[in-house]
Amino acid sequence: MDCNQAIRVKPREARAYNDRAVAYPKLGQLDEAIRDFTRSLQLDSENAQSRANRGNAYLLQGKHSEALADYSQAVDFEPKYASAYSMLRGHVEVARGNFRQAIADYAVALALDPFNRAARSAQEEAREHLNSDFEVAAPAENVAQPPR
Repeated sequence: MDCNQAIRVKPREARAYNDRAVAYPKLGQLDEAIRDFTRSLQLDSENAQSRANRGNAYLLQGKHSEALADYSQAVDFEPKYASAYSMLRGHVEVARGNFRQAIADYAVALALDPFNRAARSAQEEAREHLNSDFEVAAPAENVAQPPR
């Protein structure tokens, strides 16, 4: 059964909207993806996966504040969601030029998953930018802490 059919059969099934939304960015349809991720969250507001996925779509649109808000909420709902810190929150901060905060977010991801090679690599890259005096934003005042 395809996603459209699943939505017709069970229009209150959050996962069906999430699954359909995942396909839209590959088609260049980010607004449609955000619409379906939002609908999924209306049906299941604490779904960390849909929230992080919507953050991805916002990031692709260059909407850093919205992406960061979704990634942060995804972590609130699922504290061990290390990828939200490493690949998502950290990447948003790098895109904003906030290398100190990115390093802190990657550090949280590594505290949760010490073997996360992607987080370690991204953290090293952020450090290189910071050490090269490419930081364009003020240093982070609130360094992220691992969830308890």
